[in-house]
Amino acid sequence: MSTPASQHRSRVVVVGGGFAGLAAARTLDARRFQVTLLDRENYHLFQPLLYQVATGSLDSTDIATPLRMILPPEQARVVQAELTGMDLDRRVVRTAHGVEFPWDKLILAAGLGHNYFGHDDWRASAPSLKYLRDAFVIRDRVLGALETAEYTEDLQIRARHLRFVVIGGGPTGVELAGAIGELTGRTLAREFSSFDPRRCEISLLEAGPCVLAQYAESASADAVKKLARLGVQVRAGTRVLSIDSDGLLIEQDDRQEVLTAATVIWAAGAAAPPAFQALVDQAGITVDHVGRIPVDARFNVDGHPDVFVVGDLAAYTWQGHPLPGLAPAAEQAGRFVARLLNGSASTFRYQEQGQLAVIGRNAAVGTAFGRQVTGRFAWWLWLLVHIRGLIGFDVKIKVLIVWAWKFILDKYGARVISRRWEPLTDSRPDNPERNR
Repeated sequence: MSTPASQHRSRVVVVGGGFAGLAAARTLDARRFQVTLLDRENYHLFQPLLYQVATGSLDSTDIATPLRMILPPEQARVVQAELTGMDLDRRVVRTAHGVEFPWDKLILAAGLGHNYFGHDDWRASAPSLKYLRDAFVIRDRVLGALETAEYTEDLQIRARHLRFVVIGGGPTGVELAGAIGELTGRTLAREFSSFDPRRCEISLLEAGPCVLAQYAESASADAVKKLARLGVQVRAGTRVLSIDSDGLLIEQDDRQEVLTAATVIWAAGAAAPPAFQALVDQAGITVDHVGRIPVDARFNVDGHPDVFVVGDLAAYTWQGHPLPGLAPAAEQAGRFVARLLNGSASTFRYQEQGQLAVIGRNAAVGTAFGRQVTGRFAWWLWLLVHIRGLIGFDVKIKVLIVWAWKFILDKYGARVISRRWEPLTDSRPDNPERNR
């Protein structure tokens, strides 16, 4: 069947090249739709492995794939541009370049960013892990702290630089704390002369009663044990009161304590970036307390049948519960909306694929196939799931080789301090030219 002229196809603009937006763009019928994908970066980021870039296990090119390699021109037009305006009445979106893109259908899949719960000033001292730029910042700080500990003769300064604090006991915080424990306890154990990296103090702080609260209680308890083997102390029921360049003030059991630490990492929440929330507000769209957009069973925005929201940005309820903020859920939502527009689907059905959190070598916890899994089996399952999720056969093989090398020889190939990053002052990733 020949492809209709572009003027005979409906125009679909997809905002965001993450899991949801990319799934939608790849599934839309290019014979019926003229698809334009807008993203402020030129790559798709495999966020589940971002913490491995932050701890030097993987390189940025292992998890960042150029969008043009994924979407050929005959499938979609890819435009690197930052969204600066939405006019739902005129049916156009505006970008920072001053260009307007008209649409017949609009799919918003911009995702969520950092959430410091009203304490945005903490970000300079406690970077979060949402973007590629953040991974470089965290990697520089973790490795830089160890380098400082090597040359300083001041024992107090050394102790401060050998103390790492991760705030937030969700999957990201657990995996990040475990990766730091494995880095200092195994990989770097014999690489320094002035101190023993195995004596680093690593703390994982969680305000709630337990880590991995969305998992089974036994999985949470198992995660605490596995983290302890990596030298990570889990402190549940701990509130953060303030953070500065010297460390943080915490409260636990009504007692306050000062923790001096050179490296503090925030992994406690997500919200729509303020700039995007402002755009949505100007467009007259209602959002919830973290900036997500409520949608109906078809992922439509109330009062706007041609506007869809998918991925983490969508406040979607499935069987009485929020749709989980996971890559498989985002992909399923993106594909459903595309199939809905294609005319091949009418009802969304979420297929639970489980949740896994890896905690160092041969250790993971979570659920899969409706059952709780743990230990080595869960770890291998985690490896297979993430290898499968990477885009491109060459990338899959490269990451598999890197992981095998790391497993056999305990060697990390991306332990480079770049020092290319300025202090964190805004919620947006830096120019992608600096991410290369």
